[in-house]
Amino acid sequence: FPDEVYVFSPVGKIFDMPHGATPVDFAYAVHTDIGNSCVACRIDRRLAPLSATLESGQTVEIITAPGAQPNPAWLSFVVTGKARGGIRHSLKNQKRSESIALGRRLLERTLKSQNTSFEDIDQDRLEQVMTERNLQDSDSLLESIGLGNQMAYLIARKLISMDAIETPDNQRPLA
Repeated sequence: FPDEVYVFSPVGKIFDMPHGATPVDFAYAVHTDIGNSCVACRIDRRLAPLSATLESGQTVEIITAPGAQPNPAWLSFVVTGKARGGIRHSLKNQKRSESIALGRRLLERTLKSQNTSFEDIDQDRLEQVMTERNLQDSDSLLESIGLGNQMAYLIARKLISMDAIETPDNQRPLA
């Protein structure tokens, strides 16, 4: 069957996976919670990358860790709808405080490379960037960065840009 791959769990259960499936797809096929908390895998008792392509007859063991979360990069190599949906759902439901903290770290790291910090940013410029992006407060901006909806580099560049838009005639909405 060229369209299907049959792999085994460590206890001998057979899983029917689509061609090109990865250990992350397998983890979500076993259970969504296992997929959400997987950190590594063993294929035929050898450590393997989570992006490895599975082949028929292999035994796949998923290694999980408490508190682990799906990586957005997994979306680039998973092939099953269940895995893709599970990853997206988990990323969407990340706690707001975690997203804000991650966004702050990403933005601070980018601003540090430009020899400044988030606290040093002019408040008017910060409000202007938030208005352009239809965000209510700085936490919403940091959350948006943490969730991957805004790129820290682009926000930092806009915040420290010397040619900030001053007049309403020059403002243009971002697409």
